[in-house]
Order: sequence, then C-alpha cells, then structure tokens
Amino acid sequence: MLLHSPWQTTVLHVKMVTFPGIVLLTLIAVAVEAKTLENYEVCSGEITAIRVEPCETEPCSFFRGKTVVAEVDFVANQDSQNLINDIKAKVILINVPFPGLKMNACEDNGITCPITKGQTYTYRFSLEVKTWFPKISTTVTWRVKGDEGDVFCFKTDVDVV
Repeated sequence: MLLHSPWQTTVLHVKMVTFPGIVLLTLIAVAVEAKTLENYEVCSGEITAIRVEPCETEPCSFFRGKTVVAEVDFVANQDSQNLINDIKAKVILINVPFPGLKMNACEDNGITCPITKGQTYTYRFSLEVKTWFPKISTTVTWRVKGDEGDVFCFKTDVDVV
C-alpha cells in the first residue's frame, strides 16, 4: 500500500513550478544577450537589421576566447551563385582581415546559394574571437561579396576585451 504524504505533494508541486520557471528565465537570459545595433554605417547593399550576441550596449564588447554571433537581415541586390565573407578590423590606419575567417558565406551561415535579387535573407555568422587578439577599440568592416560585387557591407565600432 502506497501512502501519499503532503511532503510528496509539495515536492511534486515544486518540481512542476520550478521547471517552467527555469525555462522562462533561460529564454529571457538568451533574449537579453542579443542586441539590435543602432549605430552602424551601411557601406553598400540594403540592410534592414543587424543583431549581435552577446552585446549589451554599443559599442559591443567582443570577449577574447568567446564566440560572437552576428545576424544581418538584408535584401539581395544581385543574383549570385557565390558569397564571400570579408571581415576586417582597423588597426592603427590599416584594415586587417580577421584571421581564420571562413571565406565561403554560403556554408553554415543560414543562406543557401544561389541568392536571388530582391529576396530577403538572414545571414548568421559565428566569429571566434581568439585569445591572442589584442585588446583594442576598433571599427569593424563586415562585407559579404557576391558575383557582381558587394551584397552588403556595414561598419561598426567594437571593443575587443
């Protein structure tokens, strides 16, 4: 014969209330990390939104040893079979390419090539900030090139910390 004690009921109630609470707090924490950028300059293309995570305030802090994820919503300005990543940081007066950058923007970035002119896409890119990157406040130029030149390009200030 199983006895049902008030203690067992309380434990079951706590588990049922706690699990949804943890899920909700996790979703809130994840949502707070992504920042829709407001301070950026479009160099080319039609960009409708840029989100960076983790980023609490602008300029965003890129923490060495961590991964930064950027999402760019854009309208394709050309038909293109290929897309190429080109990300550079200004160091003193020279734009230096990010080391270890995967050049093919059609792979692992949420976009399936070919792209079609006039269609809206979301480009999602993960950038590993190496531990040996210098601590610096800089301007990053983030460009994706297609078969006929830039598909989009933007510049924004970041702090590598």
